[in-house]
Amino acid sequence: MPETQSLYELLGGETGVRALVDRFYDLMDSSPEARDIR
Repeated sequence: MPETQSLYELLGGETGVRALVDRFYDLMDSSPEARDIR
C-alpha cells in the first residue's frame, strides 16, 4: 500500500513552504489590491 504524503511533504517540506510564503509576501507587497490588507 503506498504511503500517503502530507500536504507539508507535497509542498516540498521546509524549503517549499518557505518559497511559498516568500512569494505570498512578495505579492502582498507589490499588489495594489492587497494594500488595505497589509
